[in-house]
Amino acid sequence: MTLQSPRELIVQSLTGTRLWLIAAGKPTGSILNLGFGEREKRRVLLKNPARTPMERNFAPTISLTMFCAWRVRHGKRFIATWRDPNLRGGPMLSGLEHLRDRRVIKATIAPTIADLTLRLEGGYALEVFADIRDGEESDMNYVFRCGATTFRCTPDGSLERM
Repeated sequence: MTLQSPRELIVQSLTGTRLWLIAAGKPTGSILNLGFGEREKRRVLLKNPARTPMERNFAPTISLTMFCAWRVRHGKRFIATWRDPNLRGGPMLSGLEHLRDRRVIKATIAPTIADLTLRLEGGYALEVFADIRDGEESDMNYVFRCGATTFRCTPDGSLERM
């Protein structure tokens, strides 16, 4: 039996899944949390009125949380970035909303640093840049969780199990 590398596991887990949870906005700053895959009934329901009923009642089986720079592209046009204003109805949230309920067609992670690109249906792409380089050992560029398996992208751009 061959063990999958973190890169292989992340790419295979995300490819073909539907993105259905988007958590971003004023309380989170530029941090972006996305949920993919199956829905699991939450033990404790969320009360946040900014979340959809689906998000309040269900948790994703796969999640990706970004603390680093990211952007959303449609073709050659940028429609949202981590630097956009994050107010309700603003460019960050309205741009991210284009990704909701779209399937990940292809996921790739750069070979030398762990920059991540998700290509989604309809010509959309989410590009994640592992640009946190001089942080503390506990700092992370992004965190990927699939079931009981969690990886973080460290300041040196490597992927390690948490």
